[in-house]
Amino acid sequence: MSAERPRAESHDTRDPSLPARILIVDDEPLLQRSLTRKLKPLVTEVHVAGSIGEARQLLETHVFDAVVADEQLGLDGGLGSVLLTEISQRFPAMRRVLLSGLPLQHTPMAHVFLHKPFMPAELIAALRGEPAPA
Repeated sequence: MSAERPRAESHDTRDPSLPARILIVDDEPLLQRSLTRKLKPLVTEVHVAGSIGEARQLLETHVFDAVVADEQLGLDGGLGSVLLTEISQRFPAMRRVLLSGLPLQHTPMAHVFLHKPFMPAELIAALRGEPAPA
C-alpha cells in the first residue's frame, strides 16, 4: 500500500484583466519597490528601469504589454513623455501610463496620466483601461 502524496495547491494570484508583462520606468527606488510590490503578485513579469536608456535596453531584449513611466527621470534620466512617444510609435498596442507630480496639460503619448500621489487602485484601473475608481 503506497501513501498518496498531498497535492500542492495553486495560489496563482495573477489578474487576467491586467497586462501580463509590465515595465516600470522611474528613478526613485522607493517608488520602484512600491510599484513592483503591488504589481508582482498580479502579473507575470515586472521589470524596472531607472532611466530612458535602461528602458530602451529592456525594450530591445524583452516583450512588454504595458509601461508605467514617470515624467521626470532625474538630471540624466530623461523625460517619460519622450520614452512613451517612442513606444507609441514602435509598439502602438502597448498600454502606456505616465506619472507625474506636476500637472501636465497634454499627454497624447500616454493612454492614462496619473498625478502623484495616486492610489494603487488608480494604477490598476489605468493598466486595465478602466476609469479611475471614485
